[in-house]
Amino acid sequence: LLELSSDDNFREYIKRAMVYIGREKPDSLLPLYSSSDVYLRRFLCEVAVVVAAPLYFDVMLKGLGDDDGHIRALAAAGLSNIGDKAAVEHIMKLLDDPYIDVQEAAVKALVAFRDRLDASLLKKDLEGKNPVLKKNVILLLGRVEAEGAVPAIGFCLKDEDVLVRRAVVSSLSFFKSEESIRYLTTALTDEDPDIRSSAALSLGASGSSIEPLSLLLSDTDDMVRVSVAK
Repeated sequence: LLELSSDDNFREYIKRAMVYIGREKPDSLLPLYSSSDVYLRRFLCEVAVVVAAPLYFDVMLKGLGDDDGHIRALAAAGLSNIGDKAAVEHIMKLLDDPYIDVQEAAVKALVAFRDRLDASLLKKDLEGKNPVLKKNVILLLGRVEAEGAVPAIGFCLKDEDVLVRRAVVSSLSFFKSEESIRYLTTALTDEDPDIRSSAALSLGASGSSIEPLSLLLSDTDDMVRVSVAK
């Protein structure tokens, strides 16, 4: 079966068969995860994500440190589906992974552990100088709608890194409170047009006052004006 998994014509059929085997006898697949073949490990991780058997916890935990970024991302998803809170501190380490896809997988996985996250510790990460970590912590705080996080997130609108400021606008859009609307209004004056555009769309969706948006109808950037019109 595994030899056939490399053939795109059979891959999905083989995956379904392996998922069935994994659910019936999860221990039968464990020895295969030590394979030196990176493509085989990726395939098996895809199977483990679906099976989500607690028996795969250690294998997925090891996968977080794999040299292959696809496997690290899949391991985060697998641990999220298994649901063991012991995985949280290990998945957190992927928030500043070199690959964006892995970072996004880590954020998504941690959202599933929203009741087990310590927002106060996360907010401390916003005081550091690592822009990648700050960006992803901001996104995470927004997606879990962490209580009391809006001021800490909003303060990062002053950050010199544009990716951090973009994350702030994306994160604030989840809260839909008067406090978040004030920060989004401030973002309308950001030097980056993508931020002004995103802030305009978020404010429109919030149903807040139209007056701050109308000021951007004469913005020099086409997409900002389009966003204001929307």
